[in-house]
Amino acid sequence: MIRFVALSCAVGALAGCPTTTEDPCGEPAYGGVASDEAYLTIVDAFDKVSADDDQAPQLTTPEDGAVLAKDGDAPTFAWTSSLSASLGPSWPQPSFRRRAPSLLDELSQLVLPVAHAHLPPVTGDIYLVEIAVPGRECPVRGLTTDLEWQLDEASWTALQESGGQELTLRMISAFLVENRLSEGPFEPSSKRSFRVE
Repeated sequence: MIRFVALSCAVGALAGCPTTTEDPCGEPAYGGVASDEAYLTIVDAFDKVSADDDQAPQLTTPEDGAVLAKDGDAPTFAWTSSLSASLGPSWPQPSFRRRAPSLLDELSQLVLPVAHAHLPPVTGDIYLVEIAVPGRECPVRGLTTDLEWQLDEASWTALQESGGQELTLRMISAFLVENRLSEGPFEPSSKRSFRVE
């Protein structure tokens, strides 16, 4: 048994699986076909982010200064992007969708850890949404290949607990070819703010 687990770990390391992330805030919520490997590519390029309103995503919802209802459903953030259109033909993406683990999955991992296969590499435009919440060390984050992101329950709860303070939203876009940075990353020249009351 110990040999099997050790062998699984060694194979995972040789295959290039990220074993840890240096980000103390952990991974973002994922949408579309975004993956942890694509996220690490974006994190590695943080120091190269440039303000470019022509290539950066333009948020359409919520509007700047909006007040979201605290007792409402989790909001969906939506944006437009000229990045993918400006870089030529659209690249086919696998139809993979992340499945939430079942109770049986979680219980079985207590007995025998499971080695997970790599997700398909991302080729195309990808978007990182970060929402700074005052008093909270880590921002609420989502990474997606879609042109929208609906907050999951944990993210929405963090915003609901913000006490009506101003929240600042930052968006970063990039174009990846098999998880490697091809264009970007870009962000708008100004950030968006909103509140949850």
